[in-house]
Amino acid sequence: MKMKILLFCTLVWMLHLTAFSQQDTNDYFKEGKTKWHAGDLEGALASLNKAVETKPGDAKAYTVRGCVKVDKGDKDGAIDDFSRAIELNTNCVNAYMARGALWAKKKDTIKALADFNKIIQLDPHNAYAYCMRGGLSGKKGDFDAALNDFSRAIEL
Repeated sequence: MKMKILLFCTLVWMLHLTAFSQQDTNDYFKEGKTKWHAGDLEGALASLNKAVETKPGDAKAYTVRGCVKVDKGDKDGAIDDFSRAIELNTNCVNAYMARGALWAKKKDTIKALADFNKIIQLDPHNAYAYCMRGGLSGKKGDFDAALNDFSRAIEL
């Protein structure tokens, strides 16, 4: 009987620790977002690093950490985080949007177009994605495609 009670108490203790760990992950995420919006990029990055460490399968944490890295000027690190977020959640429109914009800044039109095409596939009412794709098409000299995308963005 004592063994059953000890086993039960151990199980309750382990579940308690798991609950606190999850709470800490959410707290790190919220803290990171708050610090980012307040302009504390170093603090935001530290909190979001902890969120990713404690819950490495959280696409939102990678996406927000990628945004912080953009603000810090670490475009390659941001692309890595957005790509990881997309691996974890292939429907993560925000990660595609941010990564596509970075690809466009890096003048990698093919990768940028692929991201904006994916956004439009996931969210056909996303006017921003049509604008971005239209701009890239125009730069490539495909003015008909650009005009179609800009017209669709205006409709939306």
